[in-house]
Amino acid sequence: MTTSTINEALERFVEAGSEPGAGPRREGVVELFRLYLDNYACETLDQADRSRWERAVEADEDAGSFCNPFGPERLLEGLDAFLGWFVIRTVLGPRGTGETAARVCVDLVRWPVDEGYVRTYGRRRGGVRR
Repeated sequence: MTTSTINEALERFVEAGSEPGAGPRREGVVELFRLYLDNYACETLDQADRSRWERAVEADEDAGSFCNPFGPERLLEGLDAFLGWFVIRTVLGPRGTGETAARVCVDLVRWPVDEGYVRTYGRRRGGVRR
């Protein structure tokens, strides 16, 4: 199955949930991540991608302004700020929301590499490459 947008990749990630009973948790965290990406990830874009994002917002503000025009190779770009800022300072949820988000995001970091959306730099450097 070819995946062309972040939204499609996130749907596949939710469907691929590995733990029994983890589906609702995984789906909830993914929805929060989508919300973060669609509202804040534009701040990290270069000029060309920023123009592309602005056109998507002008066309349909509610249609996933970051997650629809961009592909899964951009999936991990906002993860640090999502966990380090958005979940901690913005999300008002039940106790344990941050821990749940962190557990799901550990899987989310591995999953696009396993699916071939991003490549690893290698063990010593520990990063990912688009």
